[in-house]
Amino acid sequence: FGTCSWLSSDKIVAAVVPSGLKDSTPPERPEVPSGPYVQLHESTTSNQSRTYPDLLKDEFDCGLFEHYTSSSLVSVTLSTGEVKPFGSESKIYTRMSHSPDRKYLIVSYIERPFSFAVPCGRFPKRVELWSAEGEKIKEIAYLPLAEDIPIAFNSCRKGPRNIQWRDDKPSELVYTVACDEGDP
Repeated sequence: FGTCSWLSSDKIVAAVVPSGLKDSTPPERPEVPSGPYVQLHESTTSNQSRTYPDLLKDEFDCGLFEHYTSSSLVSVTLSTGEVKPFGSESKIYTRMSHSPDRKYLIVSYIERPFSFAVPCGRFPKRVELWSAEGEKIKEIAYLPLAEDIPIAFNSCRKGPRNIQWRDDKPSELVYTVACDEGDP
């Protein structure tokens, strides 16, 4: 996950442990299960799927995942040490990337619903355009949970991917969309 991005020669945006987290305790596993563990896959199509080790197994794992991966964004002025909140709330931020003219940032984060069948890189993700002051300007993409990516070589998730800044323009985005909906 992204940890910092330079806004100027003296200022960075950084992902930090949310305030109050060090005083809070992680969720505790209930002593008695709330019921039997049943995993049901209701799909109208039958697709093969890969097997992944170390996936989330239950809501307790989801709580731990959120507890340990959530971060807050702050702007830090390096010459003075001044730290200010950047953005509004703690989320599971995965990327911060400034535009070549340093006026904007691409900020992405993952959100619920999590999955017990795929790793976190396939969880629902939002990609947003933010100002250099930490204000959301526009949602660039919402990528829903991707449990249906085919296992064929070169398969990918549906929707925009590889969203990045053009190096030869001040603040212009480019991205790729698979014309075959990710199934080559």
